[in-house]
Amino acid sequence: MVRTRQDWEEWFHRLFGELDAASATTDSEIVNYGAVSGADLGFAVVEFRQSLSVGEHTGLFDCVATIVWKLTSDGWKEARWHVSLLSADIPDALSP
Repeated sequence: MVRTRQDWEEWFHRLFGELDAASATTDSEIVNYGAVSGADLGFAVVEFRQSLSVGEHTGLFDCVATIVWKLTSDGWKEARWHVSLLSADIPDALSP
């Protein structure tokens, strides 16, 4: 569990090092997007597919992100967000 900014930064540095060492590539494709805006709140829902390829093997991860925007005295700010993993197709070769 990553709970602090320092832990988050260390986790990403370690992850990117591991991906580089494995000659892995990642990609994201937006498959659906919808948004609604009001006078002081905005909502967006993004469905996307993330891929992780290592050699000839590719894992696919279907996700949905919900983002809530709030109008503040400083302009529009992200108020809340949430991402859910909908499904994963991971070849045995990439499974832990």
